[in-house]
Amino acid sequence: MSTVENIQRYYEIKFHIRERNSKEALAMLKKYPSQSSFYNVDGSTHLHSAVFEGLLEVSVYLMKNGCDVNFVDNQGNTALTIAMQNLPFERDSECIYYLLYYGANLAHKNKAGLNALRIFAQRNCFNRRQIHDGFLHVINTCDLSDMEIAALLYEAYWPISAVLKIQRPNVISMMKAMGAPN
Repeated sequence: MSTVENIQRYYEIKFHIRERNSKEALAMLKKYPSQSSFYNVDGSTHLHSAVFEGLLEVSVYLMKNGCDVNFVDNQGNTALTIAMQNLPFERDSECIYYLLYYGANLAHKNKAGLNALRIFAQRNCFNRRQIHDGFLHVINTCDLSDMEIAALLYEAYWPISAVLKIQRPNVISMMKAMGAPN
């Protein structure tokens, strides 16, 4: 398959995603599996587009078929930062859970210096319990040290009240020492 054909298919699939036509987008992705990891000159993958449009079925298909959840577009956005910027959307909690399950990086900052945790705090989404709990689960199970987690949450402007469920008591005391708000 030529590069031109790949590009044409990329934009045809992207058209179906933008039109929110999951059925056609999925049919083409299944017919042309290499498109799951294809990206355009802006660094945008089909996963970026599917998350932006709130198409859970397409997003999950892409993740299951090897699309890199941490692929960065030219603005430094991953699918997770795009999801956070577009809250609320239909089935957003499920979409974010899948992104986290497939290894989305909470700490990655886009070119504006924002990561998913910071966007969540900026938009004051702490009442979105499913997403909040998903973030805490990832934080509780990650390989970062307590100090790294405390710094990450502090830099993202998370209040201490938002991390009380965290299973790492040192994180809370470190955040208090850093001057995090209650």
